[in-house]
Amino acid sequence: MSQFWQLVQHRGQQTVGVWGTFSPALTVGVETLTTHGTLIDSLPALAQAVSDQEDVVDDKLAARDAARALIRDLYVRVPRKIEGEIPATDPFHKDIREIRNTDPKGMDDEVKRGQMTVSLWKKFNARRAAETPPKPAFEVGEFAVADLTAAMEGLPGQTQTIETERSKLRDKTSDRDVAAEKGDEINKRWMKVWEGEFLPDTPERDALGQIDTGDAILPPTALEITGLGLPTSGIVAVTHATTGGVHGTIFRVEWKQEGEDWTAATAVNLVRPVTEVSFTVTTGTTLVFRNVVRNSQGTAISVEQSIIV
Repeated sequence: MSQFWQLVQHRGQQTVGVWGTFSPALTVGVETLTTHGTLIDSLPALAQAVSDQEDVVDDKLAARDAARALIRDLYVRVPRKIEGEIPATDPFHKDIREIRNTDPKGMDDEVKRGQMTVSLWKKFNARRAAETPPKPAFEVGEFAVADLTAAMEGLPGQTQTIETERSKLRDKTSDRDVAAEKGDEINKRWMKVWEGEFLPDTPERDALGQIDTGDAILPPTALEITGLGLPTSGIVAVTHATTGGVHGTIFRVEWKQEGEDWTAATAVNLVRPVTEVSFTVTTGTTLVFRNVVRNSQGTAISVEQSIIV
């Protein structure tokens, strides 16, 4: 199925062809054949910029997910291997129990459990180094304590990088969508100007048959939010209704802190049935969410939903 910008480009190319062939000096308000042609020609590059930035975000997410996977792997394997190395009366068993009693419900808890594992690992290394003769530093598979430390220390920077790249993606998506909506508007306004300028049964009016206008576009319907969940720290899962959003071409999830104006909201592209939204706010903050569905004929906004993080 073609995306909205592709439909606009297709009709725009046909419009520019007829415009340039029969009456290139005609204007639509302040728009000329040249300005409209330039706008229509820009759409593929703007869409490619969105796709390229989506790849950047995916790569950054994959890198952070790999670091989190390493942390989760090592905070299980390290205590298990140390447990096998020591007798039942060894005081290190207390450290191991504390690590296992830390329930990793999200990234913050994963980091905490990783930090406890690093402390245990370093203490165990220190004991080994003090033995006679000294034993080498403890390793698990090919990993040393420095590998776990580096993975955890890198997480804040990786998370910030992801948010920075997501912000760029929002900007590039907005550039594409704004250009597509403007192109759609001018395509339709041009049709009205053309029909007003030229009489029926003239070559100019007959040329409108070369333009694929498609079915009439109706205003969109709202797509409601049916649930908000916190599957991991720093993520809200926004679940959408199975129906709604009819006639929409642009789908966004917007969110803000309670009490703020929606002009301060952040937005991401909506993904059905669930959109995962990343956030960075203080624990206990109330976040408010809504779905925004748009097309060239209007905007539909869902009922607001809130969650305390």
